[in-house]
Amino acid sequence: MKKKLAAILMSAVCGAAVAVSVSAPCSAAAKAAPAVRLMGDLDGDLSVSVEDAQMALQLYTDSLAEKASANADLENGVADIDMDGKIDAGDAQNILSYYCRTLSGQQPLWAEYREVSYIDGNDHYNQDKYIWDEEAGEMVENPNYEYKDTVFGKTGMYLEVGCAQGAPGETVEVPVYVAGAPLMAGFQFYLNQSGDALLTAIRSDLEEMFPNSDFIYNTDPEVGALVWCAARGDNMSVEDGTVIGTFSYRIPENAESGAHYPLVIDKVNTMFVTNGEELGGNIFGESHRAAYQYTLLDGVIVVK
Repeated sequence: MKKKLAAILMSAVCGAAVAVSVSAPCSAAAKAAPAVRLMGDLDGDLSVSVEDAQMALQLYTDSLAEKASANADLENGVADIDMDGKIDAGDAQNILSYYCRTLSGQQPLWAEYREVSYIDGNDHYNQDKYIWDEEAGEMVENPNYEYKDTVFGKTGMYLEVGCAQGAPGETVEVPVYVAGAPLMAGFQFYLNQSGDALLTAIRSDLEEMFPNSDFIYNTDPEVGALVWCAARGDNMSVEDGTVIGTFSYRIPENAESGAHYPLVIDKVNTMFVTNGEELGGNIFGESHRAAYQYTLLDGVIVVK
């Protein structure tokens, strides 16, 4: 069974492209409206600033005067830092704290300011696209495959991708963090190409984190793929804030100051799983039952 888990995860390397979110602070303003909203960025300028904290506080005070609703929605949800469904003074204080830390050169994680309290994101992965062929001893494409929405069995996880900034021609590094997934037997993760910003390399330090465990590890910058799983299908203990990989992008030489490159995950082909032992180990054919649904925090590269 555990060999099949490894095969399931490794079969993803030949597939789709995905984008990621990064947690480095962005401080440059973009010329065009961003295609992605960043956590804490209420005014949409690809920057977490004191103005965003003031806007969050104003929204809260307006709600006290019954001039506005403080309920988080698609428009203002980036200010709901603690993810409790409403925007209050605590959220404004957290945005200000995050901003102040970036002024001193830190790269804070939003994970430090919240507990995961709602889940969205990946609910469309259908593992039945590949099935186990007993004779071949490997995963093969399912001839009867039909796409369908799939609800994952485990909740509480989020992916956090911050921001990076650099000058034209420079190479910037974008780390990808996970939290809320205390046990993990493997994952497949993909990043879409972000405009003209070229993905040049993918690095992961998971081997150093789990020195006593054999595992399968593969990267492919051409399709933005990072795939990792324990070779024996063992569950590994994963701490909140673990960097699963660092993606290096080269900014085009002709990029204009203020240009931005959103980092977007292919949710259909990104998956984080346990080995299913808590489900009796019988997960193959329906491995989504042992997979995490996650909240995604997007990221972007901004040209200085």
